[in-house]
Amino acid sequence: LNSKKILSRDPINNKINQPEGESMSPCQPGYAALTFQIGKLNKDKEAFIEFKAKNDIKVITITTYRLLIVISGIIFSFFMIIFTLAVYLSDVNLQRGYDADKQYGLDASMKYYTLSFKQFPLNVTSVYKMGYYYYKKEDYEKSLKYFLDAYKKSPLYPTLNYTLGTIYYTIKKSNEAIKYFNVDIDVNPYYAEPHNNLGNVYCDKGDL
Repeated sequence: LNSKKILSRDPINNKINQPEGESMSPCQPGYAALTFQIGKLNKDKEAFIEFKAKNDIKVITITTYRLLIVISGIIFSFFMIIFTLAVYLSDVNLQRGYDADKQYGLDASMKYYTLSFKQFPLNVTSVYKMGYYYYKKEDYEKSLKYFLDAYKKSPLYPTLNYTLGTIYYTIKKSNEAIKYFNVDIDVNPYYAEPHNNLGNVYCDKGDL
């Protein structure tokens, strides 16, 4: 019977001892190393897949950010176009109101001032003109509503403080009239009208 061939490793030279008279295939001593390399390749493959997944996430995130920036820019441009168009249309109807007032009177201008205000509520001149319309109609409650709205938007709008003082003086609210006449005097110290009306208020109060 043939005995089994046993291979042993020389602990000093780290070589595999082979039985005498037998040659060893060069593949045999590299089998362990080959197994190790295959395992290492599998780990490297897994690491690469993991890295690729993370890298894809980063790419997707960057792409999403860029897309959001583009969308934000489009939305901003859209609102700027709407804003510009609203201002333009409001000014157009305001001018139509001026023209209608000159040709046909104040009543004909009101629809244009109202339309101008609806198209762009921040148009102080439209608000002022609406207040002025009701002031001329002696509807002081509505007039004050629009004039005070205009005052919130632009406290130093020309003649606004004087007009408010005049309305409050007309409806016998002396303290409010004094307040707005004083503001108008601070803004326009050389105008005679607010000085005169302020003197009338104090006269009516008996404060001579």
